[in-house]
Amino acid sequence: MTAKRSLLNSLKLILLLFVGAVLYHSFAKVPPPPAPGAGDNDADDKKYIPIVPVNVGTITRATLRKYVDGYGTVEPEPGAGDRPAASARVGSPMFAIVRGVACVEGQHVDKGQILFSLEGRTKAGPVDITSPLSGTVVEVTIKPGEVAGPRRPAVTVVDLNRLVVAVDLPVPQLLDVAVGQAAEISQGDSNSMAHAPETTPSTRPAYLFGNVVRIDNQVDPKTGLGSADVSITSDSGLRLGEFMHVRIVIEEHRDCLTVPAASIVNDTEGRAGVSLVEHDFHWAYRHPVRVGLTDGDRVEIEAPELKAGQPVVTTGAYALTDSCRIDVVK
Repeated sequence: MTAKRSLLNSLKLILLLFVGAVLYHSFAKVPPPPAPGAGDNDADDKKYIPIVPVNVGTITRATLRKYVDGYGTVEPEPGAGDRPAASARVGSPMFAIVRGVACVEGQHVDKGQILFSLEGRTKAGPVDITSPLSGTVVEVTIKPGEVAGPRRPAVTVVDLNRLVVAVDLPVPQLLDVAVGQAAEISQGDSNSMAHAPETTPSTRPAYLFGNVVRIDNQVDPKTGLGSADVSITSDSGLRLGEFMHVRIVIEEHRDCLTVPAASIVNDTEGRAGVSLVEHDFHWAYRHPVRVGLTDGDRVEIEAPELKAGQPVVTTGAYALTDSCRIDVVK
């Protein structure tokens, strides 16, 4: 019994020692890794400094623009002041039988040229209806022998050298638009609704340029949209009814300092900054910046210590600290 009791006590002692050791190691403070530069050698320093893989871009100088984007259709220029409208819907001044039609769709007519004739009160006295402007006949809705009346346009004539893109815009955006502002015009996303015949294959460039020539502040109560007319040149190749995308330049900053958009990272307090690449592309250091216009992938910045040509981190910038070792992937 004495031997067994002694063995049991020994086992209890061993167990207590084991538990004590476990508790000691659990609560004892584990020393942190040495700070950068505090290790015994360079290998220690590199071991404890994280290396972040990044892509790199360049600070450049460029002209950036702020745009109002909208969509609209190609329409005849409306009348304004002493300048008449570029289109006319010509009808009969009275109910009468159409004696003859002197024009066809796609035909050019001069101002004063006969478009169609009506039977007068006597067969010897026909009434000739003439064009009020020079332009192209884009629609004819009457035939000889039919009855024409004042409520139904018979012939539509448009001066195709005076077309505009009527752009629909929400009121807040329309308030930023002014007559004379430059605009870029490109093909819209919808199918063309063109009415005028195309006589030659289109050779128009991908982008056309015009200016805002008129602003209509009357808001459509159904859509909440107003409109702005953008001029197009007579050789643009655009056709009536075509659906176009228009970008109106409402602000422009020339020769400003810019970085790729991915370079801009906000800190925990919401302050913008970029990480400048230094020391043979091995280190990145954060610099606070003031952000201006954004145009596509470029962002305007202001920072007295930065200049064009310096490399900055793009992809991977969010993972960086104020100073960080990097590995440039691209």
